[in-house]
Amino acid sequence: MPGRILLILIVVAIAILVVRRLIKSSYRPVTRKTTGTARMVQCAQCGLYLPEREAISHEGRYYCSQAHRQDHKP
Repeated sequence: MPGRILLILIVVAIAILVVRRLIKSSYRPVTRKTTGTARMVQCAQCGLYLPEREAISHEGRYYCSQAHRQDHKP
């Protein structure tokens, strides 16, 4: 009788491991699709490169901050 219980526990443990492995192998993480690469621009004051959408544009030049836009002397 004790041998039979041990055998059942081993079979259940193996079944659990197999199921876990199957679930893990079928799992595919969701990846975010990018719409494209961000255009990089250079701050006219300090030379830092940053994405265009984060830059401050003034008179055809780009700046990394409002302070640099105000301080820049062309």
